[in-house]
Amino acid sequence: VLVKLAGDTAQIERFTLRAGDGSATITGGVTLGPKLQVVQGRLQMKADRLRVLGRVDRTVITSGEAVAVMQNERLQLDGKFRIDEGMFDASSSDAPSLDDDVTVRRADAPEERQAAAEAPQGKRSFVLGVDIDLGDRLRVRGRGLDTGLRGQVRVSNPGGRLAVNGTITSDGGTYAAYGQKLEIERGVIAFSGA
Repeated sequence: VLVKLAGDTAQIERFTLRAGDGSATITGGVTLGPKLQVVQGRLQMKADRLRVLGRVDRTVITSGEAVAVMQNERLQLDGKFRIDEGMFDASSSDAPSLDDDVTVRRADAPEERQAAAEAPQGKRSFVLGVDIDLGDRLRVRGRGLDTGLRGQVRVSNPGGRLAVNGTITSDGGTYAAYGQKLEIERGVIAFSGA
């Protein structure tokens, strides 16, 4: 990590994260206000085969770029990433769960804390626009399903609500159900907004 401070500015000359065999570099700078809050700034991140998840049952390795632009109370994040390799295996994570009509409350959580969490936050605005290409090496297993996933999705937040647009298709595979192992000929999941 190499950060250069000059007056009210901080410039990141070198910041590298390493995970698995990959890495991510962050460059850019920010201008700080009198209370050390970020007044404006621009940060760029470039990932090269960065291991985002590295569990035995969940792996995601990705490459891509993102830019974060901060201006007073506004943060905009744009990016484009491709999954180089990934695997989600839900076959061993079938834990017991509570029925829908069961509510769990903590004895030490006063109502005021819950009301404070629901109170509206400051005027900060956040604009998100990230394109994700699933690549050709993403696999999903579990609950009878074993297939590859392909496609592109865009994650954004129009009007402050999270939205996903795009299409994910299955790439071959099988589905074990009804006492048989069925071959998947076609599978499509289409996302069209919030």
